Amino acid sequence: MSAGTRAGPGHPLGVQALLAMLLVDERARRRFAIDPAAVAAPFGLSAQEVDQAVGAIGQGFELAARGVTGKRVRRLRTFFPCSFALLDGLGLGSGLARAFCQEIAPTWRAERDEDGLATAHRFVAFAVATGLPGAPACTVDLLRYELLRLELTLAAARLARTGRATPPPGPAGLDPAARPVLAVHVRVAAYRYDVLDLAGWLRRRPRRPGSAAARTLPAEPTRVVVVQAPGSRAPAVYRIPLRLHELLTRCDGTSTVAELTEPDGAAGLLQLAVDRGLVEQAPGLPD
Repeated sequence: MSAGTRAGPGHPLGVQALLAMLLVDERARRRFAIDPAAVAAPFGLSAQEVDQAVGAIGQGFELAARGVTGKRVRRLRTFFPCSFALLDGLGLGSGLARAFCQEIAPTWRAERDEDGLATAHRFVAFAVATGLPGAPACTVDLLRYELLRLELTLAAARLARTGRATPPPGPAGLDPAARPVLAVHVRVAAYRYDVLDLAGWLRRRPRRPGSAAARTLPAEPTRVVVVQAPGSRAPAVYRIPLRLHELLTRCDGTSTVAELTEPDGAAGLLQLAVDRGLVEQAPGLPD
């Protein structure tokens, strides 16, 4: 039952639904302490049921609520270990995570986000929207980099659960009429900062993130291809030159092989990408 849905007087789930909402929404708990009837109104409870909910709120309930928030914060930390290593060094990590949990509490629906990917996307969007005051400019790149890795890892896990696996690459010549697309286990990205070096450094020094050094990290445009190989626990990341990045970015199913290989040398790059299983040749559109 979502917030805002009336359970109706005497509904057996009315009180439980209200308590479930209060468990995850600290602001609502504070308002409930002042005006319980107003907070309970959307649930259509009787005065007796509101009193029942008031009686259920106590020290144990508050401890349980903190435990729920703590669990969600820990999950975010597992999704973005390097970003939190950097933010914690600045004293910003816990505050940002808890602010996010509070912000989305009224709409949090775990059953619709089994593996947490939607929540991870929302966290990055939330962090960017705050402007991350006090954090170095490279933090946004680092968050987006870890989100990209998470996307591939979770996608591979979903495929494994369904019994589907990424097929190994096989030799294939270029078909001029085909429309290349990136393989499902491949992503391409570009960043303003060298996130590979930064993430590797943070993993080696999780307790000494060197926030001062991160503040002065110079911009160094970095282009990468991220590959989640079958059976691998984590994706592999490779730096790629600008020319290959531009080619792979254009492999979105809208251009033919003939169009992609017009520049000199592009045919060799595309053939290499096909041979390595980075790109698949989708059939060309019928005339």
